[in-house]
Amino acid sequence: MLINDLHQHSKIKGTIQLNSNRQLISSTENEVLPTATPTLTPTPTNDHPILNLKTNDLLYLLLPQLNQWPEFSLYEKIYFIISLPIQFSLRLTTPIRDENIINTIMNDIHNLTYNNSNNNNNNNSDSTGTTTTPMGSSFDYLQDKKLLLVQTFPATLFLISSLFGKISSSKPMLIFLSLLLASALLITINIYYPKYYHHHQSSSSSSIFISRIKIINICMAISGFILSICWISLISDEIINILHIISIIYQLSEDILGLTIFALGNSIGDFISNYTIAMMGKPIMAFTACFGGPLLAICSSGLSGMIIRDGNDKKLEMKLTNTLIIICLSLFATLCFLMYIVPKHDWQINKKIGIILVSIWFITCSLCIINEIK
Repeated sequence: MLINDLHQHSKIKGTIQLNSNRQLISSTENEVLPTATPTLTPTPTNDHPILNLKTNDLLYLLLPQLNQWPEFSLYEKIYFIISLPIQFSLRLTTPIRDENIINTIMNDIHNLTYNNSNNNNNNNSDSTGTTTTPMGSSFDYLQDKKLLLVQTFPATLFLISSLFGKISSSKPMLIFLSLLLASALLITINIYYPKYYHHHQSSSSSSIFISRIKIINICMAISGFILSICWISLISDEIINILHIISIIYQLSEDILGLTIFALGNSIGDFISNYTIAMMGKPIMAFTACFGGPLLAICSSGLSGMIIRDGNDKKLEMKLTNTLIIICLSLFATLCFLMYIVPKHDWQINKKIGIILVSIWFITCSLCIINEIK
């Protein structure tokens, strides 16, 4: 039973063979009894799914979900096929440094620091110099380096196209700048990315690894954040263009366009980012962003007016229509409702409050549409 339990909890799987070459003499009856000596035949295993990937295969590198394809249910397979273009594009252009990756890397840094301190203490106290070997990492640094090298050119091209695509009409120039910047990043990553050894490292090697991997984490997190904003901006622009075409076809007024189509178009980016932040376990940040976005839009209207005027002394006239009055009253009523209901519920927002807020928006839109029809 003990061997069975050890076999279940051990990272080394093997087989046990009984060997009767060694004999044991009983102390009571002086008879020779065959004994079973366990012989372990270790077989290399891997408890980490990320190491099971075919690192030499570009397809498995860009789509690691394919490694779990046999385990997917029918619904998961359909969802994966539908979202395959989006996942492939995001994987190809956006470096990821999520919380799990950061925690794993920080754990490796802690192990290296701990083992180096133990080695220094052992060297100071014992002349034999017994060393402590760090644990193996669950993060594949070689695969991460390959992925960064593959992402270099697509991410650079997408970033430059998003920033300067509307300004510059020369596509060959954008491609040339992307190639130039991607080549510099390719050389830098290939040289600067540190190596992680699963065996003992010296203190200098560990310090180099720790300092470099921290800088890479910071750079990848910042670049991933910027590229994510570019993706959200691209999706929002396309949605606005589609909705604008629909508004032209159905000849909707400017008030209804602002309340429905352009409000949805301007809010789709905030919705994606706020939903993602809320799913990460930070609902307060997402909720405050819901107020921060409209507040920034309202307060920045003065700056927008200054840009539109462009030095002219003409005033920008705003017509106060019935639809605009309904919208302003609805916004004021929503803020008053939140000021009353949130403190009453111990500063907690539940699903009932969310349903009421969404209902207020639907009622406001319905009243405005009825007013326009009349």
